[in-house]
Amino acid sequence: MDGTWEFHLSDQMFNSNTIDEVSTDFEVIQTNMPDTYSEVSWYGGGFYRGGVDLSGNTNHVYPHNSASIVADTGSNGTNAFSFSSSSSQRWSDGIVPDYNSVPKWSVSAWIKAGQTLASKAMIFCNHGYRRGNFQLYQTGDEFGLFLGYYDPAFSFGDAEIITTTNVNITTGSWYNIIATFDGGAATQTNIYVNGASAASSRQTVASGISVLPLNTFAGTAPDQTIGAMKDAAGSTIYYPFDGEIDACRTVNSVYTSGDITWLASGRNVAGGPTDFKSYYKTNQSSITGFPNA
Repeated sequence: MDGTWEFHLSDQMFNSNTIDEVSTDFEVIQTNMPDTYSEVSWYGGGFYRGGVDLSGNTNHVYPHNSASIVADTGSNGTNAFSFSSSSSQRWSDGIVPDYNSVPKWSVSAWIKAGQTLASKAMIFCNHGYRRGNFQLYQTGDEFGLFLGYYDPAFSFGDAEIITTTNVNITTGSWYNIIATFDGGAATQTNIYVNGASAASSRQTVASGISVLPLNTFAGTAPDQTIGAMKDAAGSTIYYPFDGEIDACRTVNSVYTSGDITWLASGRNVAGGPTDFKSYYKTNQSSITGFPNA
């Protein structure tokens, strides 16, 4: 592991100490996508309760309506975001303009559904109902992706929609869902469930899109949100999710087949991209003769 480590010991009470041996062990607790993927946002429930953005872009998410983190995970982590649809819980960030007009884009998330009855339950979105970039959601016992600014209230706009057709989501089970967009390809949108391409239906609304649309409507941009959608022009909460969500990621590129396999297999596993970076933590430390260190 690259780097230099220094240890400083002090006993200010007695001005002396005796040290016979110092040792520390490290373990890899998480493997990340390569730096070259330039993630726009990356959230994992195993971190600080505010939902730290691990991409380094400070797009942190914060809990609303008593949204919480629980000791469960679908991605070999430690915790996940937990939601109850009855209280419209969500974790949300401020305005994220980084997806505007990009021609290639991908999203990944882990979910464990608490129900399969709602016609639409939001997993992860940067959309304010009237306009935005993307919506990744559960629809009954299937998954869907909406890219565009079609407004259901006014029935206009351009969009691409893809919906899985035979996943048959089981409540209480974890699923990895990945969606990709390539505006210049013959087949622009694709969905993968647990690492495999999912049978899907596609719909182009009006003229469709070749780049992700701008996320503003009448000068108002939406919040990036996990577990629900907030109206950018008001306080209304739409499509609350029921269950758990973990490891949400977005990149302004198209995931390769190797990336998709690696993401679906979780963190901490062999066979991932060869250029991944690793995070370490101190697993155990001992200092003989200095037990209170």
